[in-house]
Amino acid sequence: MGTGLSVTVNETPDGRHIVHYDGQSYELTPSSGEVICPASDGVALHHSRNCTHMGGYEERWRVYPDPEGDLWRRLLEAASADDAQGRHAFAEGTGLRNGAGRPVSKVCQTCTLVPLTSVDNFTTPAKALSKALAEFDRNTCASRITEAEAEVSQVVRDFPLDAWPTMHLERYALGTDVYKDSFCYRMEFGTPELCSMRGGHAGKHIIYRRKKEATWRYPSEYDNEQEAWEKVRAGFVKAFETMRAGHLTDIDAIDSLRPGRAHRESDQLLPPRCATPDHQPGPCSSVHLPPVRRKCSSGRVRRA
Repeated sequence: MGTGLSVTVNETPDGRHIVHYDGQSYELTPSSGEVICPASDGVALHHSRNCTHMGGYEERWRVYPDPEGDLWRRLLEAASADDAQGRHAFAEGTGLRNGAGRPVSKVCQTCTLVPLTSVDNFTTPAKALSKALAEFDRNTCASRITEAEAEVSQVVRDFPLDAWPTMHLERYALGTDVYKDSFCYRMEFGTPELCSMRGGHAGKHIIYRRKKEATWRYPSEYDNEQEAWEKVRAGFVKAFETMRAGHLTDIDAIDSLRPGRAHRESDQLLPPRCATPDHQPGPCSSVHLPPVRRKCSSGRVRRA
């Protein structure tokens, strides 16, 4: 798939379907089993006969069966928004034409995919990811990329992937007597050009030790820090394998890493460097990285 083509659908507890596409967020009105194309000028695919954009006489509308309710998604994944030829080819191949015989190339943003200004208190970027990438001048941050690459290489040397299955908790966690040699310290304070996860609560590391009290903190579903570490460590190993396979979006489905969102974001910049030498560092913000994952990955994940 090409630029901006990966689609992710999240179903909320109240039954809403939130769609992430090309760095943008939308709410989906599911198909009723059919799609409607306008009578003449319109080239958008619609899910509602009552949409205000359905111009022309109804007898000239084109109505097509949509038994799987996925024609909207297949259209988006067929080609990027600026690839009209690619979308026309998909529409012609599936017979999706309006009343004037023109192939559809869009999805209605009134009755099918409604743009959202924010999701879970995170503001949706004003610009589509594919457009932002096309406008980005890599040369403006060449020195930072070089420095970040050096940081990545050092982290990979100090915390090699093959050491993770047997890594000791003290090598990972903050709050021990050797905390400055830990992976968590390195990711939070020792890789400034790679990304930033400084500040906030230490709970973002999932497991940490409160040095003054000499007590460990970890998610309540575990009986002790060692049990927690075994599960979390296994989650990291699985995440690294998933990333090296190119399925970045699947990482959010790893239960033991769900409490550590910051780590899921920042650590994704490391293992691909081992697998693909031309991998470059990127953002680890919880606002910016999810759409980058969706753009770069061919995997799909639906989660509640």
